Amino acid sequence: MHVHSLEQALSLIDHSSSEVIKLFKELAAKYWPGPLTLVVKANLEVIPALVTAQTGFVGIRMPNNAIAMDLLKTSTLPVAAPSANKFGHVSPTKAEHVYKDFHSDSEVLIIDGGSCSFGIESTVMKICYTTEQEKPYELCVIRKGGISLENLNAQIEDSGLADNVFVTQLGQKHSKEETEKLEAPGQFLRHYSPDIVSYLFTGSLSRDDLRLEQAILLDFGGIYFSLKD
Repeated sequence: MHVHSLEQALSLIDHSSSEVIKLFKELAAKYWPGPLTLVVKANLEVIPALVTAQTGFVGIRMPNNAIAMDLLKTSTLPVAAPSANKFGHVSPTKAEHVYKDFHSDSEVLIIDGGSCSFGIESTVMKICYTTEQEKPYELCVIRKGGISLENLNAQIEDSGLADNVFVTQLGQKHSKEETEKLEAPGQFLRHYSPDIVSYLFTGSLSRDDLRLEQAILLDFGGIYFSLKD
């Protein structure tokens, strides 16, 4: 659910756990508007079960985009919306990408707000609280995205919460069968699939190795930045 304010977000949450609400507020104050989706128990008096994928939980975020925020404020409603790509294809970063994905099936109206400031999806993080463990708060990253695990850990440390919070993430090879209910987008193995031949390169590169006239190198971490030219 996309919201334009913290107050609107709080109206969508089950308030049975004051501790979850407290941490939700702190994380929202730090990262919103921005690419962090917070997953908590939903207020099912307000949110249809269909929107929770029958899990009872809802992901909420505040987009860092002036047009999106204006749309949300004008509508006065939270908006349940996926990214503008077909299942099994990579997410768009420009209006042109959305058009290419959808125009062959039907007419599509696009509000063009320019290129995305982030080229990947939001980080999706679930907030849990229990008194049955040493650190009662568990923040589980169930989809990696625009906010890194390192950034989250640093924020927890800076906020003085490290004694009560531990941050985890789903395993690198985690994926679900396509018949299962999802806690977050991107948990199916082929959810974000490019439509060209792709390889994971794990070797080393030198300037003489590069012949990229018909290829694209996605250099996560800037490992080969010295070869940029």
